[in-house]
Amino acid sequence: LSLYLDRFVMWLPNVIIAALLVIFGLAVAHVISMKIEEHTEINGVEFISRIVKAVLVVLIVIMALQQIGVNVRILENMVLLMVGALAIGIAIALGIGLGGALKDDGKTIIKDIKASLRH
Repeated sequence: LSLYLDRFVMWLPNVIIAALLVIFGLAVAHVISMKIEEHTEINGVEFISRIVKAVLVVLIVIMALQQIGVNVRILENMVLLMVGALAIGIAIALGIGLGGALKDDGKTIIKDIKASLRH
């Protein structure tokens, strides 16, 4: 019993730090979200603000769990995979969208390049 009590006493400061990290982290995430919304006039800024807030909350939770002593490698890898998948999705969407929109301009650019190489 003494051993378990000693482990708990050694673990308790980490739990307190993790709780403070979550409380202050959520407050900071909320403030950042509000500042993004109030200082931007772009359409869809609420959606971007929610995404930023969600990313911050996930990072805060990962840091708090790591402070407690939970192994969060699989969670970190999952977040990295989701960021990579999002980046690939955006790249494909931009490639398809800009490919169709810049098709005619691309032809003239290639013609100009070929013409300048001939001279």
